[in-house]
Amino acid sequence: LSWDFSVVQGDSVVAEIEIPRWRKKDVLKVGGLHYAAYREGVIGGAFILALDTTQLARAERTNWLSRSFTIKHGEKTYRLKADWFGSSFILLDNGQEVGSLVPRGMFTRKTSVSLPDELPLPVQMFVIWLTLYQRETDAGAPAAM
Repeated sequence: LSWDFSVVQGDSVVAEIEIPRWRKKDVLKVGGLHYAAYREGVIGGAFILALDTTQLARAERTNWLSRSFTIKHGEKTYRLKADWFGSSFILLDNGQEVGSLVPRGMFTRKTSVSLPDELPLPVQMFVIWLTLYQRETDAGAPAAM
């Protein structure tokens, strides 16, 4: 009753994303640390990445009908934007594309991910987690994240 994902670079697993079906917070495992990814409110609110009690990143939908998010990490603000009719996403920095997340096929959960190196790995995992949230919502599954 969970969705578990491994993030692989080359032949090595660099992170894991655990999304238990009955959850309050999901877990992003990076470098031996366990980060929490969750939504602030029950129905709405920002999406948060935290380590213990320290908030590392925050994402908010650009509007309630939108398939895009504004992500704040430190002094930087990014926009994660979904394709209109697909499952691909692009990451924008000041309107310039700096990353992408593109499914490898129609019937697989495997995705090719390209994100900027200056974005810390836990925040990169948070971006991936947000796309999983959006895909689950698009599929009509209960968005319990």
